[in-house]
Amino acid sequence: MITDLLLRVHAWMVVRADVIPNPAPQTPSTGGDSLSNLLGYARWGALACCGFAAVVAGGMLALGNLSQRPHMTERGKTTLVYSVLGAVVVGGGIPVINMIFNQNNH
Repeated sequence: MITDLLLRVHAWMVVRADVIPNPAPQTPSTGGDSLSNLLGYARWGALACCGFAAVVAGGMLALGNLSQRPHMTERGKTTLVYSVLGAVVVGGGIPVINMIFNQNNH
């Protein structure tokens, strides 16, 4: 019953998709620059944390190998991979989202 209702709603939305307006996103008149600054500071902080984690991961790799602590070496490898992935997500997240949403507005 619920599946049938969802299918009917979806079909109704597909048929009327050209009627529903899709306005482009706009910066609010007040506070738009503040939000951009806040996002910029958050990205800077997140990238700094990712860089710090990568440096610590390198130290864990070296110390784990020198002191015969394989668990520290494994944690260093994991930390290095996730710090690089985090930097990629932080650095590319907003541009990818903007690309996806700008593609839908054309």
